[in-house]
Amino acid sequence: MADLMTTDHARTPGRIAGRALAALTLACAGASTALTGAASAASAATSPAPPRTVPQDPRGLPAARTGAINARAAATLRAPSCRDVTFRGPDGRIHVRTSPSHTIAWGIYMNDPSADAGPWEVDVLIDGQRVDRKTQAYPPHASLPASRYRGRTFSLKAVHTDLKGRLYHQVPNGCIIP
Repeated sequence: MADLMTTDHARTPGRIAGRALAALTLACAGASTALTGAASAASAATSPAPPRTVPQDPRGLPAARTGAINARAAATLRAPSCRDVTFRGPDGRIHVRTSPSHTIAWGIYMNDPSADAGPWEVDVLIDGQRVDRKTQAYPPHASLPASRYRGRTFSLKAVHTDLKGRLYHQVPNGCIIP
């Protein structure tokens, strides 16, 4: 899973507006990168493509402040395929893969394994609607039937607190179910 988690930062109106604009810019850049990657993959059809990594904001904007902007931007742009994609952030990653048997498997992991422990709350979303929720004390992972949601947008909304009390949020993520 992509470097899923980003640390929480101080909230001020100016920072929130600036980060919202940055998130919209990143969503557009991510879609552009996704389109470029798709074109490159099509031209290299003779060799299997490695898993795609979707670039993220190096400052790791918390999704709680950018989610609405990202959702609107994502609606106008084509998301990457859920066939095999990793969303990376400064502290962790979200990985999504669709199996040949049409099952979407996903997992969220911190870069530092010692930060994996602690409470996790993850909402599994299809087209922005929650279809599952995970609440546990270890890195979350699960699967769901891709055939039931073919052509729809899969995303995760996650919050994690490690054992040192540091709060993390998911990085912007979302992919189209093949």
